[in-house]
Amino acid sequence: MEIRGIRLHRHPAIDLSALAAALVAAFLFLRLTGVRAPTVPVPSVPIRFDPDSALLDTRILAEAFTNRITGTEAGRGAASYLAASFQTRGLRVTRQRFPLTAQGQPALGRNVIGVSRGTVPGTIVLVAHYDGQPTSGQSAAADASGVGTLLELARVLERHGHRHTIAYVATDANEWGVVGAATYAQSRSPADRPLAVISLDHVDNGIGKVVTITGAGRAGDGYAPLWLRRAAADAYAVGGVRTTDIGTLDEWIHRVLGLSRTDQGPFVDLGMPAIDLGVEGRRPEYASFLYHTPGDRWETLEPVSFGLLGDGAERLVLALDAAARDPSGPTDYLGLGGDRMVGGLWILLAAIALFVPLLLACWEAWTAAWADPASRAAVRSELVRAGSWWVIALTGLLAVRAAVAIGLLPDYGVAPPPVRDPFLYATRWIPFLATLAIMVIVALLLGAMRRRPGLTASHPLAGRAASLTMLVVIVILTLPHNPFAAVWLLLLPAWLWPWIGPTRRPVTGAASVLIVLASAVPLVVAIAVMSRPLDVGAGILWYLYLQAAYLSWSPFTILAFVVMLLAASRLVGTATARLLPAAGD
Repeated sequence: MEIRGIRLHRHPAIDLSALAAALVAAFLFLRLTGVRAPTVPVPSVPIRFDPDSALLDTRILAEAFTNRITGTEAGRGAASYLAASFQTRGLRVTRQRFPLTAQGQPALGRNVIGVSRGTVPGTIVLVAHYDGQPTSGQSAAADASGVGTLLELARVLERHGHRHTIAYVATDANEWGVVGAATYAQSRSPADRPLAVISLDHVDNGIGKVVTITGAGRAGDGYAPLWLRRAAADAYAVGGVRTTDIGTLDEWIHRVLGLSRTDQGPFVDLGMPAIDLGVEGRRPEYASFLYHTPGDRWETLEPVSFGLLGDGAERLVLALDAAARDPSGPTDYLGLGGDRMVGGLWILLAAIALFVPLLLACWEAWTAAWADPASRAAVRSELVRAGSWWVIALTGLLAVRAAVAIGLLPDYGVAPPPVRDPFLYATRWIPFLATLAIMVIVALLLGAMRRRPGLTASHPLAGRAASLTMLVVIVILTLPHNPFAAVWLLLLPAWLWPWIGPTRRPVTGAASVLIVLASAVPLVVAIAVMSRPLDVGAGILWYLYLQAAYLSWSPFTILAFVVMLLAASRLVGTATARLLPAAGD
């Protein structure tokens, strides 16, 4: 029997017009709804920050408390030293203890908090982590230097006097997933929401060149609010210090991945205005070489670098404290250049507009599938097969977590080990291959189970429609949570995958593979950007596996990734099937 001609796109011109209309609609949503971020006037006042004093405090912490890893005797001694240092500056000191798991062992973290009360509502929080890494010793640049800067700021700001309450927080367990900062952030009540949080992350080894401004969250699409980023840049500019903010591509990818390793991340996750400041040296390769190694010693630090960081940080706190009104702004926004931005609702609407063509393509796919009797008979079994992809993905996630639970992987709590940890560079193939084997076995069992109720019928048109439907489901679930991730990771599949399917052309299989590979380019770029500071090289896939094992990714992200792989595989299969319509392509 001759197969009736079926088009994948019944109206290609309309489909292409829908793509163009989606782009125009998204552009108008963003362009016409832009607003200006609030500004914070920066006063021109004498700066009292003493770089030599900050370096001395850094030297004491680094030299007297080497190997101050969370939960160790050196870590407890460092916490006591910091508490005494805060007290000598006239601050009211409290300690915040919290449990965690690191290197497979339970540990007790200790945040040290010094508070100076103000006379008006609102708290300015200064935060730096004092814990070190097992692969270092003094951990001077990362991050005794931040704590030295914090202590010197506490000294000079108390001499200035201030209207707002200022909290100086020395956090623990940063190296094990910023647990200390997350504990402190989660302990803040809505009534005690910080006016601003300033993380002092590092002073690079060697002579400093520029102050870096970053503000990624650890989850969702949050980022340091635009007004705080501009206020920090202005505060440093008044003192003649050059700053660099993160590039547009890096910022977008940080919003997609949500993998902050600095202390502002947990605050941004909770919608609190938070920013990270650090000093990049004139020789970044030198600092990178010493990072998390025994060579990271206080002797490699220079007073001038502390001056770069402390100058603007002091001026920024004074500006925030003196502001006539408390500034505010969203952490879920898109910068449009300068001080203009667009808020989260309009970003979501623009993203939805970009995915409308996918809905049209999915409708056309189901129309084509329903038009052929053989395809119509296979619809139910193809939908069941697509649903089983989620079961396979869930099995893989549980297998990864089980590898931690039964000891195949050491328990690192909520994040993979820090850079330079030997475990990060030694791929363990047993848990990796075991996870894949379990997923394959479950897939085979699900296939066998489908045979009993007669759900084994297969047809390329029905399979294509089911695959596109799964893509629609993932888009719908991703958009409200993180429109940045939806656009970056799913837009190309949404626009390219509908062109994959059974045709008369013999090269469609190869073309379909190329289309799938092209749609994965944004994911590859995101992984490349993420891997740059990790120094893991070809071990990035092992690192991604560890991210899943320790749930640095959300469970949904892991499930969606596996389902996307299986949907792409099924689409390529539909293009190589021997269904050759008599007309149309």
